[in-house]
Amino acid sequence: SGQSGTVYPTTNLTSNTSETGIVVSQGHLFSSTYAAFKAVDSSSTTFAWLLATNAANNYWEIEFETGTYSSAPVIKSIDIKFNGQNDATHFAVTGSDSADHSSATVYGVFEISAEATVLNFG
Repeated sequence: SGQSGTVYPTTNLTSNTSETGIVVSQGHLFSSTYAAFKAVDSSSTTFAWLLATNAANNYWEIEFETGTYSSAPVIKSIDIKFNGQNDATHFAVTGSDSADHSSATVYGVFEISAEATVLNFG
């Protein structure tokens, strides 16, 4: 809301790699029913489920491949919805210039609300 620019992914994903230059992944896959791309497939009834055994595996990631983008897109806003049965109380938004996330920067830690969470940056 209130931001301009390109929405990424630019298509409704049908797999984790269905849009050229974008790869989505998650730390733990409960089952293929809840694959990472389900978070960005435009359906209001499907979602990625990050039910993991430890905090290190509780993540969802979007990677902008350098072969497609001369520089990574600037993220100005994020719309995140959480399932009502979610046990987490907070989530972090991080970013990194490396695929292994070894140089991650924390951009914020946010409290989870029962409603959709829309974050506007910049």
